[in-house]
Amino acid sequence: RNKLGVGILSYDTVKNTIERGEFKLLRVPELVLEAKSFIVYHKERPLSANAADFLTLLRENKPAPEPSGKRRRREENRFELRR
Repeated sequence: RNKLGVGILSYDTVKNTIERGEFKLLRVPELVLEAKSFIVYHKERPLSANAADFLTLLRENKPAPEPSGKRRRREENRFELRR
């Protein structure tokens, strides 16, 4: 084995490792990646003050919908941030 591997990770996750030279950043211009994140919480349990502030920050900075006019599939809409 050559102890080689390839992975796709968030830059923030490996920034320090890249700076130490343990990982190498390879840019692939043809590769377009898209990721979605969801915030899930129990609707009947109160949020901590920090969690509530974080949700407020997310809602205030929510990106505008794409102008494609295409409707999302129902599963993708299920966990949108709502009050």
